[in-house]
Order: sequence, then C-alpha cells, then structure tokens
Amino acid sequence: MRVLIADDLVLFRDGLELLLERGGATVVGKAKDGAELLRLARSTRPEAILTDIQMPVMDGIAATRELRALYPAVPVIALTQYDEDHLIADMLAAGAQGYLLKHSCMDEVFDALATVREGSVYYCDGTSKRLLKIVAGINTKTAPEKPELTEADKAILCHLCEQLSTKEIADRMELGVSTVEKYRARLMEKLGSRNVAGLVVWAMKNGVYG
Repeated sequence: MRVLIADDLVLFRDGLELLLERGGATVVGKAKDGAELLRLARSTRPEAILTDIQMPVMDGIAATRELRALYPAVPVIALTQYDEDHLIADMLAAGAQGYLLKHSCMDEVFDALATVREGSVYYCDGTSKRLLKIVAGINTKTAPEKPELTEADKAILCHLCEQLSTKEIADRMELGVSTVEKYRARLMEKLGSRNVAGLVVWAMKNGVYG
C-alpha cells in the first residue's frame, strides 16, 4: 500500500516510515503540516493517509476535510496522541475513516490500513468504546429523518459499525462483494452520508446499532 504520512515531529515521521516500510508498505511522502499534506497528496497519489491532528499551518482536521473533498477514494486515518471526545468527533465529521492513538502497536496500524482499504472504518479500542457517547455531537450531511431501510440495509449498517470489511460482510450475509458495495453506495445516498464513517454515525444516532 502507498501511504502518505503527516506529523510535525520529524523523529516520529522518520520512525513511522521505517516501521511501515519494514511491514511492506511504501511511504510516498512525509508532511510536516496539513498544508504540505495537501500538496503531497496531489503529487504522490497515496492509497491511504495517516495524519496527526495538532500541526502548525493547517491542522489534521482541516486537512482531512479538504482531502475528503478532493480525493474521496483515499481513506484518512488519524494517528495522534490526543483522545479527547471533541477531537474524535471533529475528525469523524471531517471524514476520517479511522482513529488511532500513538501508543498503538504497528500490528494495529496495519490492521487499520487494511480495514479502511476495504472500505470499512477502524477505531482503536478506546475510541470504539466511546463512540456511542460522542456521536451526538457530530455534524453529518442533512438526510431524511426516517428513511426507509430494509432488513438487509440494517444488517449491513450493523456490520459496518462492527468494522467488518466488505468481503467479511459478503461472506456473513452470503452475498457477492459487488452486491455489498452497491448496498453501501445506496445507503450513502439514502442517508446523506459522504463516507462509511457517516453511515456508522447515522446508525448509532438512530438506534440501528448499539
């Protein structure tokens, strides 16, 4: 996987690059702030982005918002030392598909990259346990209050909340991968969500999951 990373600490950037490449990823660029991250995203064509939140010039939240608008197919994962509820909520609202803390092990980082590459969301354990508490503060795109959902729609939403990959959902529901992808696309349109994180937020806020 081609990975672009952003962090204002040079030692952390260099160390993360070394660990990612030891694990088989290719680091295509290292940014020191959000503005540089946007520039590198244009020139390096990454398949995934790992970004800190608190950075000079432009922070990770603002950069993620721009990245999701410009490159909606490229998943963004927050990799930060901050676990405050408002930062988690702001990153989800900006379109991040994952949230990791810097004390995570590299196995979890690779798990997160693999998960978002499959179109699912990934949150570290501490974040996942608190999602139900913080989703009410997340601003999602306006959608009908009571859209009609089929049982299959609800099942797929629940599986997405459980961080299952597209293939895992297909296997569990005995559907084709392309069918699950179509369901997910229709759910995004039906619920007014721009990404899988938005679907997860909607499912939790509306009692479909949790």
